[in-house]
Amino acid sequence: MPADERDDAAHALDRLAAQIAEKIDLVELLALARTAPALDAEPWDAGREISPVGEPQESRPVVAMAGGRAFTFRYARPRSSCVPPAATS
Repeated sequence: MPADERDDAAHALDRLAAQIAEKIDLVELLALARTAPALDAEPWDAGREISPVGEPQESRPVVAMAGGRAFTFRYARPRSSCVPPAATS
C-alpha cells in the first residue's frame, strides 16, 4: 500500500488487520505452512546475478530501486541484499 498517497493508510491497515483476525485462524495457517516440504533451492545471490554498473550485462538482469512520491512502498528485502556493493550509480 503506498501509504504516503493515502491519508487513511493507517486506518485501512487497522481495518485489514481486524478482518484477518476475524476471518483467518493464524494458528491453523501456521500449522498448515509447517507441513510444506523444505525448499530444495539455493537462495538468490545478487552478487552472482547482477553485474556492477559499467560492466557488461550479458544475460544478467538489470535491477532498479525506485523512490519518490509515486514509489512510497518499500520491499521487505533490504536494498543491500538486492544490489552488489559495487553496483552504484
